[in-house]
Amino acid sequence: MKLRWSFIVCLMTLTMQAQDFEGVITYKSEYPINKTALSNDELKKELGTDVTTYFKNGYYKELTNSRFISYQLFRHNDSMVYYKHNIKSDSLFYSKVNTDKKETFSYKIEKRTDTILGYICDKLIVEDGYGTKTYYYTSELSLNPEYYKNFTVGNKYDIMKLMKAIYLKLEMTYDAISVRVVATEVKKQKLENSVFDIPKHQYIIEQNM
Repeated sequence: MKLRWSFIVCLMTLTMQAQDFEGVITYKSEYPINKTALSNDELKKELGTDVTTYFKNGYYKELTNSRFISYQLFRHNDSMVYYKHNIKSDSLFYSKVNTDKKETFSYKIEKRTDTILGYICDKLIVEDGYGTKTYYYTSELSLNPEYYKNFTVGNKYDIMKLMKAIYLKLEMTYDAISVRVVATEVKKQKLENSVFDIPKHQYIIEQNM
């Protein structure tokens, strides 16, 4: 199944946190609508259902049970996303996030619409030529959007400037698929800088987003 990289980034790159939040957030992914060639079970195996994300000082590392991307690392000073299809693989892929691929979008913000894990959340609804994304977020888990200033692919920086926070739920609706990503646990804890080291590899391969 061929998927746009901006879609994968929105799905799997589950928001970077800045000064106010350091720790680990776990998420569950669901696929309420599936009109792809894959069965629901195949889709869950391909894109995953479980996500664990580590955040610190503008870096994030994400581990999933996806067969498509099981490991992902963003380091804002590199302006690149590093990833592996199989976490045990010797091949490390990377994609530049500072290419000028901004897309036209409209948005609407609704205040105090939901409560997730005890956090009262605002809602940001973003519409572009590909579909609708709805983010639920709280200022209690604030972020510095400047860590995303070079992340222009998929309008990531523009969206982060609107939220200034990590999201706790993301709903995405496209013609063939809908995706719901919901936080199940938030752990505020200190993390070692080494958690965000680039993993050892034998091969490094560039791919376009």
